[in-house]
Amino acid sequence: MKCLKQLMQFTLLALVISLPAYAGMAKGLPSIPGVEGPAFNIVNGKFIVSLKLLNVEITTGGSMLIPKTKESRFELIQNIIDGGTLLQFTIDPKDIKGVRVANDPNTLPDGRPIPGVPGGEMMSLRIDTELFKTSYYFHKTLFAVYIPFNFNTYGLGVSYEYRINNKIGGHLLVVQSDAQGKNAGLMLTVRKTMLNDIEQVLELSKKNPGIVY
Repeated sequence: MKCLKQLMQFTLLALVISLPAYAGMAKGLPSIPGVEGPAFNIVNGKFIVSLKLLNVEITTGGSMLIPKTKESRFELIQNIIDGGTLLQFTIDPKDIKGVRVANDPNTLPDGRPIPGVPGGEMMSLRIDTELFKTSYYFHKTLFAVYIPFNFNTYGLGVSYEYRINNKIGGHLLVVQSDAQGKNAGLMLTVRKTMLNDIEQVLELSKKNPGIVY
Protein backbone atom coordinates (compact mmCIF):
# COMPACT_ATOMS: atom_id res chain seq x y z
CA MET A 1 0.00 0.00 0.00
CA LYS A 2 2.95 2.34 0.50
CA CYS A 3 3.77 2.22 -3.22
CA LEU A 4 0.13 2.95 -4.07
CA LYS A 5 0.21 5.98 -1.80
CA GLN A 6 3.36 7.20 -3.54
CA LEU A 7 1.70 6.63 -6.90
CA MET A 8 -1.29 8.74 -5.95
CA GLN A 9 0.98 11.52 -4.69
CA PHE A 10 3.00 11.49 -7.93
CA THR A 11 -0.14 11.67 -10.07
CA LEU A 12 -1.56 14.63 -8.18
CA LEU A 13 1.77 16.47 -8.07
CA ALA A 14 2.23 16.11 -11.83
CA LEU A 15 -1.25 17.44 -12.50
CA VAL A 16 -1.00 20.34 -10.05
CA ILE A 17 2.32 21.48 -11.52
CA SER A 18 1.43 21.04 -15.16
CA LEU A 19 -2.23 21.95 -15.62
CA PRO A 20 -2.05 25.69 -14.79
CA ALA A 21 0.56 26.28 -17.49
CA TYR A 22 -1.85 24.95 -20.12
CA ALA A 23 -5.12 26.38 -18.80
CA GLY A 24 -5.63 28.57 -21.86
CA MET A 25 -5.60 25.70 -24.36
CA ALA A 26 -8.92 25.08 -26.10
CA LYS A 27 -8.46 21.44 -27.08
CA GLY A 28 -7.03 18.32 -25.50
CA LEU A 29 -5.24 17.93 -22.22
CA PRO A 30 -1.71 19.09 -21.40
CA SER A 31 1.42 17.03 -21.97
CA ILE A 32 2.93 16.06 -18.62
CA PRO A 33 6.46 14.57 -18.44
CA GLY A 34 6.20 10.89 -17.52
CA VAL A 35 2.42 10.93 -17.91
CA GLU A 36 0.56 9.96 -21.08
CA GLY A 37 -3.11 10.87 -21.34
CA PRO A 38 -5.79 10.88 -20.41
CA ALA A 39 -6.59 9.01 -23.63
CA PHE A 40 -10.11 8.25 -24.79
CA ASN A 41 -11.00 5.16 -26.82
CA ILE A 42 -14.02 3.07 -27.73
CA VAL A 43 -13.75 -0.73 -27.70
CA ASN A 44 -16.55 -3.33 -27.83
CA GLY A 45 -19.23 -0.72 -27.13
CA LYS A 46 -17.44 0.74 -24.11
CA PHE A 47 -15.88 4.17 -23.52
CA ILE A 48 -12.38 3.88 -22.03
CA VAL A 49 -10.49 6.63 -20.21
CA SER A 50 -6.84 5.78 -19.48
CA LEU A 51 -3.90 7.57 -17.90
CA LYS A 52 -0.39 6.06 -18.16
CA LEU A 53 2.19 6.85 -15.49
CA LEU A 54 5.41 5.74 -17.15
CA ASN A 55 7.81 6.56 -14.30
CA VAL A 56 5.83 4.92 -11.50
CA GLU A 57 6.13 1.21 -10.76
CA ILE A 58 3.76 -0.72 -8.49
CA THR A 59 3.91 -4.36 -7.44
CA THR A 60 0.25 -4.64 -6.49
CA GLY A 61 -2.70 -3.16 -8.35
CA GLY A 62 -6.45 -3.32 -8.04
CA SER A 63 -9.62 -3.52 -10.12
CA MET A 64 -13.31 -3.30 -9.26
CA LEU A 65 -16.71 -2.99 -10.84
CA ILE A 66 -18.14 0.50 -10.63
CA PRO A 67 -21.04 0.27 -8.15
CA LYS A 68 -24.53 -0.25 -9.61
CA THR A 69 -23.05 -1.45 -12.91
CA LYS A 70 -22.41 -4.83 -14.55
CA GLU A 71 -19.79 -4.01 -17.20
CA SER A 72 -18.04 -0.81 -16.05
CA ARG A 73 -14.73 -1.00 -14.20
CA PHE A 74 -12.08 1.07 -12.41
CA GLU A 75 -8.49 -0.21 -12.57
CA LEU A 76 -5.14 0.82 -11.12
CA ILE A 77 -2.74 -1.83 -12.42
CA GLN A 78 0.70 -2.45 -13.92
CA ASN A 79 1.10 -1.22 -17.52
CA ILE A 80 2.38 -4.37 -19.25
CA ILE A 81 3.04 -2.63 -22.59
CA ASP A 82 5.07 0.49 -21.79
CA GLY A 83 5.97 -0.16 -18.16
CA GLY A 84 4.86 1.97 -15.25
CA THR A 85 1.27 2.09 -14.08
CA LEU A 86 -2.12 2.33 -15.76
CA LEU A 87 -5.10 4.20 -14.28
CA GLN A 88 -8.16 3.27 -16.33
CA PHE A 89 -11.95 3.54 -16.36
CA THR A 90 -13.99 1.32 -18.67
CA ILE A 91 -17.50 2.72 -18.97
CA ASP A 92 -20.51 0.97 -20.46
CA PRO A 93 -22.91 3.83 -21.35
CA LYS A 94 -25.98 1.64 -20.77
CA ASP A 95 -24.67 0.86 -17.28
CA ILE A 96 -24.18 4.52 -16.41
CA LYS A 97 -27.40 5.79 -17.96
CA GLY A 98 -29.31 2.90 -16.43
CA VAL A 99 -28.48 3.77 -12.82
CA ARG A 100 -31.43 5.34 -11.03
CA VAL A 101 -30.02 8.60 -9.72
CA ALA A 102 -31.07 10.15 -6.45
CA ASN A 103 -31.77 13.79 -5.73
CA ASP A 104 -29.68 13.99 -2.59
CA PRO A 105 -27.32 16.95 -1.99
CA ASN A 106 -23.82 15.44 -1.96
CA THR A 107 -20.50 17.14 -1.26
CA LEU A 108 -17.04 15.60 -1.27
CA PRO A 109 -16.84 12.64 1.15
CA ASP A 110 -15.14 14.81 3.80
CA GLY A 111 -17.94 17.41 3.64
CA ARG A 112 -16.16 20.07 1.58
CA PRO A 113 -17.91 21.57 -1.47
CA ILE A 114 -17.38 20.04 -4.90
CA PRO A 115 -15.46 22.48 -7.16
CA GLY A 116 -17.35 23.72 -10.19
CA VAL A 117 -20.77 22.86 -8.75
CA PRO A 118 -23.04 25.79 -7.76
CA GLY A 119 -23.35 25.77 -3.97
CA GLY A 120 -20.83 22.93 -3.78
CA GLU A 121 -23.53 20.25 -3.57
CA MET A 122 -24.27 17.85 -6.43
CA MET A 123 -27.83 16.52 -6.46
CA SER A 124 -26.93 12.90 -7.05
CA LEU A 125 -26.49 9.36 -5.83
CA ARG A 126 -23.05 9.06 -4.20
CA ILE A 127 -21.46 5.70 -3.47
CA ASP A 128 -18.27 5.49 -1.39
CA THR A 129 -16.03 2.42 -1.77
CA GLU A 130 -13.04 0.96 0.06
CA LEU A 131 -10.72 0.53 -2.96
CA PHE A 132 -8.49 3.64 -2.80
CA LYS A 133 -11.45 5.30 -0.96
CA THR A 134 -12.94 6.07 -4.37
CA SER A 135 -16.37 7.76 -4.55
CA TYR A 136 -18.80 7.64 -7.47
CA TYR A 137 -21.45 10.23 -8.28
CA PHE A 138 -24.48 9.47 -10.46
CA HIS A 139 -26.12 12.75 -11.56
CA LYS A 140 -28.90 13.16 -14.10
CA THR A 141 -26.52 14.81 -16.58
CA LEU A 142 -23.12 13.34 -15.69
CA PHE A 143 -21.12 10.59 -14.04
CA ALA A 144 -18.19 11.49 -11.78
CA VAL A 145 -15.39 9.67 -9.96
CA TYR A 146 -13.45 11.12 -7.03
CA ILE A 147 -10.15 9.66 -5.75
CA PRO A 148 -8.71 11.26 -2.56
CA PHE A 149 -4.99 11.80 -1.90
CA ASN A 150 -3.13 12.47 1.33
CA PHE A 151 -1.20 15.31 -0.28
CA ASN A 152 -0.73 19.04 0.26
CA THR A 153 -1.50 21.22 -2.79
CA TYR A 154 -0.85 24.39 -0.74
CA GLY A 155 -4.23 25.85 -1.60
CA LEU A 156 -3.97 25.18 -5.32
CA GLY A 157 -6.82 23.48 -7.16
CA VAL A 158 -7.10 23.33 -10.94
CA SER A 159 -9.58 22.08 -13.51
CA TYR A 160 -9.45 21.26 -17.19
CA GLU A 161 -12.14 20.66 -19.79
CA TYR A 162 -11.68 17.87 -22.31
CA ARG A 163 -13.47 17.54 -25.63
CA ILE A 164 -14.57 14.62 -27.78
CA ASN A 165 -15.28 15.50 -31.44
CA ASN A 166 -15.13 19.20 -30.54
CA LYS A 167 -17.84 18.82 -27.90
CA ILE A 168 -17.36 19.01 -24.15
CA GLY A 169 -16.83 15.47 -22.85
CA GLY A 170 -16.30 16.37 -19.20
CA HIS A 171 -13.74 17.77 -16.80
CA LEU A 172 -10.60 16.70 -14.97
CA LEU A 173 -10.24 18.47 -11.61
CA VAL A 174 -7.51 18.51 -9.00
CA VAL A 175 -9.28 19.25 -5.70
CA GLN A 176 -7.15 21.34 -3.35
CA SER A 177 -6.12 20.04 0.04
CA ASP A 178 -7.91 21.19 3.19
CA ALA A 179 -6.68 23.66 5.84
CA GLN A 180 -4.51 20.92 7.38
CA GLY A 181 -2.76 20.24 4.07
CA LYS A 182 -4.52 16.89 3.59
CA ASN A 183 -7.41 15.37 1.63
CA ALA A 184 -6.60 16.61 -1.83
CA GLY A 185 -8.10 14.61 -4.67
CA LEU A 186 -8.66 14.00 -8.35
CA MET A 187 -12.13 14.10 -9.92
CA LEU A 188 -13.08 13.00 -13.43
CA THR A 189 -16.51 13.82 -14.85
CA VAL A 190 -18.15 12.33 -17.95
CA ARG A 191 -21.15 14.05 -19.52
CA LYS A 192 -24.02 11.78 -20.49
CA THR A 193 -24.72 13.95 -23.55
CA MET A 194 -21.24 13.07 -24.80
CA LEU A 195 -22.05 9.37 -24.47
CA ASN A 196 -25.16 10.01 -26.56
CA ASP A 197 -23.12 11.89 -29.18
CA ILE A 198 -20.81 8.91 -29.72
CA GLU A 199 -23.64 6.36 -29.85
CA GLN A 200 -23.02 5.54 -33.52
CA VAL A 201 -19.35 4.78 -32.88
CA LEU A 202 -20.28 2.70 -29.83
CA GLU A 203 -22.68 0.61 -31.93
CA LEU A 204 -20.08 0.24 -34.69
CA SER A 205 -17.53 -0.99 -32.17
CA LYS A 206 -19.96 -3.68 -31.01
CA LYS A 207 -20.15 -4.98 -34.57
CA ASN A 208 -16.36 -4.97 -34.82
CA PRO A 209 -15.13 -6.36 -31.49
CA GLY A 210 -11.45 -5.93 -30.83
CA ILE A 211 -11.06 -2.84 -33.00
CA VAL A 212 -10.05 0.32 -31.13
CA TYR A 213 -11.76 3.58 -32.14
